[in-house]
Amino acid sequence: MKLVNVVGIVASCLLLSSCLPPVYKSLPTGGDTAAVFLSGDPEYSSVGQIYDHSETCSGRKWVYGGIAGTPKWINVKGGEPVTISISVGTGLRVEGSDIVNHICTGMATFTPGIGRRYVANVVTRDGIQHCGLVVDEIGPDGQVVGRVGVTQRLFKLAETEHSSWCKAL
Repeated sequence: MKLVNVVGIVASCLLLSSCLPPVYKSLPTGGDTAAVFLSGDPEYSSVGQIYDHSETCSGRKWVYGGIAGTPKWINVKGGEPVTISISVGTGLRVEGSDIVNHICTGMATFTPGIGRRYVANVVTRDGIQHCGLVVDEIGPDGQVVGRVGVTQRLFKLAETEHSSWCKAL
């Protein structure tokens, strides 16, 4: 992940939302959790987010990127819908300032099974003009078992971290 691009994304988030979202606190491993890993496109810098309210995409929290650090496994409530997003971006550094050229956010809702493991990836085309989110279930051997059905969401800018970050279904 390119630090310059991450700093640019963080700066854009600050300008757009006027404050940084809190970092997601992973649930303790237990009988009713599922594990999820959010992964960006290696070509671009990326930031992963999760939302407290899956239906409205409100209560945004960072999973990784910026102040949340590098991608990592997190535990979520199994058997309940979860909405996640991954924002990818390009940027450059000009005379000590980071400039974000473009950001694209893939966002989707899915229901993880209790005790299962998943990897979410942003999929881009046309550079990063269009992007979506795919989720794969991972077996005990670490191999992909299969693609999970997701509901793609349309990301929108929110007024605050507690406002809706997606358009209604």
